[in-house]
Amino acid sequence: MKPSTYVKCKNPIWIGYCLITFFLLFLEAVLFLLASATSSSEVISEGIQPLSIDYSKSGTAYVRQYHLKIVRRSPTWSFQMPTYEVHIDREPGEVSYGHSAALPFALSDEDAKKCRINWTIDGVWVDQDSGHRLFVPAKAFLGGR
Repeated sequence: MKPSTYVKCKNPIWIGYCLITFFLLFLEAVLFLLASATSSSEVISEGIQPLSIDYSKSGTAYVRQYHLKIVRRSPTWSFQMPTYEVHIDREPGEVSYGHSAALPFALSDEDAKKCRINWTIDGVWVDQDSGHRLFVPAKAFLGGR
């Protein structure tokens, strides 16, 4: 066999199967990226840092009150469940630059609305009626992170 001689494939249909498989995998990857990248968020409830908790003594120069928001992230696709997170920033209302943490024990808007927020000098506790607790240390959100 000469080095420049090509071997002819007796059954080239497998090339078509490979191309179709590759195209379907590519399409699935694109749809997955679109589904995970596009979601909407809505503030379900909000708690404001009480004036009795003074984080300016913690080494930061910020004296504005912090806002803890429980946020529902709704996916674009209807077959995906919404997720909930705790977001702490210094702006009332909408979510802005700040610190976020997953809220895994909230399964519905009602669960999220029932959460109790307890501010301490060390951080913030989010308590659920089921007994679940989430603690966000102050050093995680001080300064607007």
